Parts: sequence; C-alpha cells; structure tokens
Amino acid sequence: MGTPLYTALSGSLHAFAAASWTAREPALAKHTGSRALPPLDTEQLRAQVTKLWAATGTAEPSTGKRADVLRYTLEMVARDLAVRPVMNRELAEPEASASDASKARFQTALQDRLDIVLTLMEVVYAANPAPALETGALFIPLLEEYPELLLASTWHALFDYVVSRSPRFTQDMPVAKGKQLSMLRLINSFLRMLSTSPGDLDLRGRVQLFASRAINVADKSAINLRGEYARLTTNWEGKGEEVKEPASPVKAADGDIEMADKTVKSDSPAQPDFYASLWSLQQYFANPPSLDGPAVDDRTPFDDFRTKSDFVLGRMFEATRKERVLRGRNPERAAAARKRGHTEAFAYPRYLTSRSLLDYEVADPAFRRQILIQFFILFQFLLSLTKESAKKQTVTGGMPKTFVLEGSNQDWVNNTARLIRQELNQMPDGVDVDRVVAELMNRERRYAGWKNDGCLESEWDLTPASPELAQDAASKWKRHCGPMRRWMHSMGTQPLSRINAAKYTDMSDFLGDPVRTESVFTLEEQLSEIEAEEEDDRAMGREPPAELAERKRTINWLALRQARRTHPRFVASLGMEYNLHKLVAAIRENETKVAAKRAAADAAEESDGEKDEGADAVEKDSDDERPSSKPSPKENGSPARPVEPATTERPDASSVTPDVTAPEVTRQPEAPPSPIKTASPTHASSSTISPAPEVEPVGDVEMKSQSGESDLTPPPE
Repeated sequence: MGTPLYTALSGSLHAFAAASWTAREPALAKHTGSRALPPLDTEQLRAQVTKLWAATGTAEPSTGKRADVLRYTLEMVARDLAVRPVMNRELAEPEASASDASKARFQTALQDRLDIVLTLMEVVYAANPAPALETGALFIPLLEEYPELLLASTWHALFDYVVSRSPRFTQDMPVAKGKQLSMLRLINSFLRMLSTSPGDLDLRGRVQLFASRAINVADKSAINLRGEYARLTTNWEGKGEEVKEPASPVKAADGDIEMADKTVKSDSPAQPDFYASLWSLQQYFANPPSLDGPAVDDRTPFDDFRTKSDFVLGRMFEATRKERVLRGRNPERAAAARKRGHTEAFAYPRYLTSRSLLDYEVADPAFRRQILIQFFILFQFLLSLTKESAKKQTVTGGMPKTFVLEGSNQDWVNNTARLIRQELNQMPDGVDVDRVVAELMNRERRYAGWKNDGCLESEWDLTPASPELAQDAASKWKRHCGPMRRWMHSMGTQPLSRINAAKYTDMSDFLGDPVRTESVFTLEEQLSEIEAEEEDDRAMGREPPAELAERKRTINWLALRQARRTHPRFVASLGMEYNLHKLVAAIRENETKVAAKRAAADAAEESDGEKDEGADAVEKDSDDERPSSKPSPKENGSPARPVEPATTERPDASSVTPDVTAPEVTRQPEAPPSPIKTASPTHASSSTISPAPEVEPVGDVEMKSQSGESDLTPPPE
C-alpha cells in the first residue's frame, strides 16, 4: 500500500528541492564566507509543503495500519532526500581545506533539504496526530546518521542548525520515552565523534549545554543506577613491579662516575615509596568498589588505603606548611603562586606521572589541591554508606551491600575529612576553594538522596507563583522600563553645574584676584618696608622672623603677575634676573623719558603756534585768498608735516594728515587755527614752507636689549 504513496511523495519532494535550489543559486553567487544562507521562509515553506502533501497523500490504506505505513514512508522519503545524497557523493561534503564558497554551498543545500523534511513531518503529524508520527520521533533518528557520515569540522557549522531547530522537534518530549532516548543517542554520538583538542572543546561544551536544555533534569536516563565508573586508568613507573629509586653515583675504578640502581619494594611497610603510594591511590578514586574485598594477611583493601592515605596526606600537609613559611619570607613568590593558581590550575585535567616530576608537582599548590579534593569527594561517598544510612540506601554506586563504614574506619574518615578541609582553607585562595567545594558537595549529596528516594519527578517541580506576586513584579518592572527622570545636575555634578552657571573664564574667577587692586609700585613699597624691617633686626643683632621672608616671596610673585599684565616688555627684558626694585626702576626711568619727550613736543607746538598767529595777521590784510605756495609732497620729495590741533594733549593717530593735495586752503570760521605756516604775498614766489620738526609719538620707551639697541615704539592700544 505504501509503494504508490512513496513514489508520488518522493518524486514531488525531489522536484520541489530542485526548484528551491535553483532559486537559491543567485544568492549563493554573491555570498561570502563559509556559513550557510539564511533559511527558507518558514510560512511559505509550510504552505508549499502542505499543498504538496494534499496532492500526494490522499491514498489511504484500507487497514488500520495507516500510522505505521506513513511512518515507514516518511522515513524512506527523508533518507532519500537528505541522507542518501551525502552517502553516494551526490551532495559531496567538502574537505576541511576547501574554499569557503564550497562549504557554504554544502551547508545551504543540506540545511534546505532538512528543513523540507522537517516541515513535511510537521504537516503529516498535524493531519494525523498519532504518537508514531510525532515530529521528533521521526526527525531525531534521521540526525543520528550524520555523525558517522560528516567530519567534525562540518559539524561545527551544522550543530548551529540543530540548536536553532530544536524547539520544533523537541516540543512536548516525554520523559524517558520515545524521542528522548533518540536524543540521548544523538548527543552521545556527538561526544564520541569529538576529540579533546582545543578546537573541539568548544563544540563539546555546546553539546553539553544543549543537552541540559533539551532533556529534563528529572529524566532517569541520565542516572547511573548500576554504579558504573569511567574506565580511566593511571599508569606510573614500576606499576605492579619492583620500583627503582633514583640511581646514586658510584665511583668506578678508572675514575668515571657510574649510576647504580637501588631496588626497593614499592609498598614496603618499613620504607614506603611516596611516588608509588601517591599514584596507587588513583585506583581507589577512580573505582571506589576496589576498597571492598577479603582480607589478606589480616589486612583488607581498606586498611591498605588508610595506610597509604596517612603517609601521602602527611607529605602533602608538610609541603603546605613549608610553603606558608616561604610565603611569609618572600611575598613576591606568594603573589606569583596566587597568580599561577588563577591562570594555570585547570589548564591540564590530568598530571604527568613521571618520577622526575614528582617533587615539582608536589611543590605546586594546584596539584596538592586536586589530590585533596579527590580525597574529599571519596570520603563524602563513603560517609553515605554508614550503618545509619544503610537501611534507606537503595543506590550504593556499585558498592556491594555488605560494605558498611563503621567503627574506627568511620571515625578515621570523619577526622581525615576535617583535616583536609582545614588544609584547603590554609592554601592560597583557600576560602574561595572551600566555598566552591562545599557547594558542589551539597549538590551531590542532594542528588544522591534524590536517587535513593526513587527519583521522584515532583522533587524538581517549581511551585507556580501567586497572581499577587506576578502583578507586583510586573508593576516593578514597569517602573524600571519607563523613561529615566532628568538628572538634577545638568553638567553631571553639583560643582560643575555651578561653574557652568557662573560663566567662569579664568582661574582668578575662582579665587578672586587680589593683584588687580594693587599696582607694582605699591607692592614695591611694601617690599621696601619689609627689607627695612629686616635691616633693623640685623642691626639689633637678631635674626629676622621667617614670616618676613614668606611675605617677600608672596609680594614678588604678586608683583610679577601684575607686571605681566601692565608692563610685559619690562618683565621680558629682565629675563631670569627678576628683581622687583630693578623692574620698578626701569618702569620709572621709561616714564621720565616719556615725560621729557612730551614736554619738548609741547614747547615746539607752542612756538609754531606763535608764528602761525603772525602769519594770520598779515593774511587778513589781503583782499583775496592766495593759493598756497607749498609744493606738493610728490614734487618736493619731502614728507608733509602732519596737521595737528593747537592743543597740548597727545595727538590722535586719526588726526595725522599724510599729504596736502588741495591747491588752496579755505578757512572755516569755527575751525581752529591752522598750524601750517603761510608765506607772505611779497615772498610767495621765493619762500617755501618748511615742515615742523617731527615729534616722536608719546608712549613707553622700550628698554635696551643686551646688545644695546633701543627700539622706541608706541605702547599698544
């Protein structure tokens, strides 16, 4: 009955996959990188597959085995579309060294085919909701075949697809039934395929995280009820044989040094070998049932374990005491040990067992901590097998029911576990390690108790929250998700906001500038008074007070700041030989020179004014204005005398007239008398107007430089 359905459904799906691949080709030509293209649109794909199933899935068998027939048909169709092309190299998997384009093509083609198959299974299950046709029960076994077909490098990209589609095929997955076991097999296939290299450790961790999300914590399939242990054996030098101690030098007859071996028994009671005793304990840590067994020469396996443990722990505790003494003497080595403990403690899960490395490993706190934690884990397991807990102990972890910890053995385990915990606290970062170990042991104890109680699933159920609690949480989150209120300080802090509001522009705005209220001359007078007081004190035979020297430094500094504002040229001329008295003397000398030049200029202006008045009197007698006989500056070649008003004030630069170009002067009644000397009518043809002596501009006089040159320039406006 399934043959017509298989033929029609397989042909339709292959045609649909070929058409969708043709539509993806243009996007692949422009694609870069090794990742697959974005998946096909889910809604469109579902609509097309539903239409395809409606056209091909109408042939129903006449018997009641429709679910089984559909299951077998879907499994064959899925294998033909998604698995068989990979097996016969029709859809060839690229090598690890292949180009990114080929890897992207393979991942896109494979994921599109898997999406078509997954959508078909969902459509069929929606039309025929039978447990045998559940989506995960059909799709997960299909994924189980890929770990054996594909390389680990390909799974790094394909596992992203499995995680992204997991909500669709793990929905409503029953505990310990059906597809749950298929999921466990798939995860175990992943882990078997991956190596322990750093490149695969990342994927191994992702697989473990995916398993913790996909599988319920109450699932009993993850419980080791039979007490099986990992088959991890530790081999060391001389295991099961006579152990040779390090060779001691022996002097030969010819003077050369030869090495001689000294043979001892590895478990000699008189002289136990620390190396053999330490590594032989690993068999008890890896397989606790080895502690049980018949007595040989009145010594049980547990007695041998006690003897070796006391000997090894004594050496471990001694190494820790030596390290504490060394840390107290050399703090730098203690800091290095703490740093190594944070960075290298878990770099290697297993240590090397070479005899020549034993001393270095024991000196490492991380090595000792690992051995102590192994003891701690084993002791916690043994304390769950006491006589008090034997009655309710249903799961013994592989230990026989006859093994019961009691009497002196129980006291020894309790006391030794207490000593180990104290030792862990005394090691570097011991408080943090002890907290982590205690938390792990509490979780392990609770998990063991849950297994002994029959693995009740209700133990892991969460009590639903009350409606009032949910409403309260929603209201709090609503307040947190709202817009943030405006901060009270616009500039971030209150002091910065005050500075911004005050519009400060200089450091003097913060402190108030006392220099601006006192001139350089006032400060020089104060300095002179202080120096006079010091002279008086020295004349009286006593040392001047220290406050006077501090006041002198303050006055000199304030005067320098004030002079930089008012007389910057004089400060620059002093250079490194700054002295307030020299500075004031230079300023006053410059002022004297300026005053003398100003007086000479005033006298020259007065004499020119008297001559101009006589010329004006002669000019009034004439009937007409005569043209000035003064030649043009261009014709004479001499500069024109500036026209200055008849005043004793300093001339303004805007009133200076560089050239006189008018042919005649027209006198205005309200204008001041012209300072230009006019020739008489009788001498107009032969006389010329001689310019007045040039007056230097009034201003500060630049001090002489070290070369002796003087530059007289007007002060800045």
